[in-house]
Amino acid sequence: MRITVQPNKGKVTIKFKQRDFDQLSVLAFALDITPTTTAAVLIRVTLGNKKFMQWYLSNFLRHLDEMEIRKIYRLLKL
Repeated sequence: MRITVQPNKGKVTIKFKQRDFDQLSVLAFALDITPTTTAAVLIRVTLGNKKFMQWYLSNFLRHLDEMEIRKIYRLLKL
């Protein structure tokens, strides 16, 4: 997955690996919405789940120093 942020446009572009996109498309079909909308819903739900975000950050951002981790927590309002 590759994420690109376009400054001053409020737009984020995400490039998925084909396998991941296929899984997202299956879920989108089941929900009767587009893969883009499905990705947006998943991102919103994930970011809104404080317990999950704290778990994820504590497990996958171990390489960052304490100050960087605090910045991320403040940004995400955790």
